Amino acid sequence: MEEKDQAEEKERVEEKDQAEEKGRVKEKDQAEEKGRMKEKDQAEEKGRVEEKDQAEEQGRMKEKDQAEEKGRVEKAMEMLREFVLEMAHQAGQGEEYGEELWRGISGSRGLLRELAYFYDCGNFLCECKVAGHTLADVLVWQVDHFKLYMDRPEEMNRYRQQRLLLAAFDTMVKMERDPQPYLEKLRCETGQDILA
Repeated sequence: MEEKDQAEEKERVEEKDQAEEKGRVKEKDQAEEKGRMKEKDQAEEKGRVEEKDQAEEQGRMKEKDQAEEKGRVEKAMEMLREFVLEMAHQAGQGEEYGEELWRGISGSRGLLRELAYFYDCGNFLCECKVAGHTLADVLVWQVDHFKLYMDRPEEMNRYRQQRLLLAAFDTMVKMERDPQPYLEKLRCETGQDILA
């Protein structure tokens, strides 16, 4: 019996040891799994925080760039406005005329681009067309139309460059609103004498 008791005792001890070992292994596996999950969660959280930080930084940079661009555009618009007002003054026109013309030009993307190009380069871009006519076409028509006045010394200053340029822009602004009245004039009023 004693051997049987010893065998049973040995078996219980072995089962207990195995159960304890199994428990330790299970606890170790759980601890390792918990550690891996914690590391994974921390890595994911770190990734989310970094993405959020990057997105916020990009947002701040975009806002800053937009604000700087807006500032540059506002400055350029003010420079062009002052350019129109100065040309109006040089042409003998009042500030009210210059402001009204500026409103018309600044309300037209094409004419605003033409003015900016003229301001920068001193000549015409000729991209903006109204009923097939460019700013240069209108200016040539005006010069032809008014060439008789230019031959008279007392009238020479009346149609100097600034005045003709402003009148060309003014005509284009009006043509954008309603081209019909100007199309007939551009076709027929060439400033040439017609002999019957």
